[in-house]
Amino acid sequence: MIRDLRYAIRGLLGNPGFATVAILTIGIGIGANTTVFSWMRNVLLNPLPAASDPGRIVAIENTADNGDPLTTSFLDYTDYRDYLQFVDLVTLKKIQPFVVGEESHPERVWGEVVSGNFFDLLGVRPEIGRFFNREESGDEQNAHPVAVISHG
Repeated sequence: MIRDLRYAIRGLLGNPGFATVAILTIGIGIGANTTVFSWMRNVLLNPLPAASDPGRIVAIENTADNGDPLTTSFLDYTDYRDYLQFVDLVTLKKIQPFVVGEESHPERVWGEVVSGNFFDLLGVRPEIGRFFNREESGDEQNAHPVAVISHG
């Protein structure tokens, strides 16, 4: 094996252009594979890394007859919450853009509108501050305009 390594090193030193291209190609290949694997691991294998029991969390979505996704209304959510018998907890979330900042320089950020029990479902605790208190965690529509800000 040592003889083979010496032969490979002599070949690479004898042709530095080929050695440079080979090393760069291997480096780019390793970097691309690492990036794709990290993305796949985070998105597909660990979709809720902060949740205390992600295996018990399911998503309920409404679809049209042709398979297109439909927005779940607040009334659908209250029906699910009140009448689904085989689930422990039903929560609501909707991704939407928000405008924050000063009026002269507003900035658009993406966030989620969630029901008051959203963080109870995930089983997470804030690093600092608090989540929704008892009065703010009610499920009345548009009743409690409060925000939780993340590091991201």
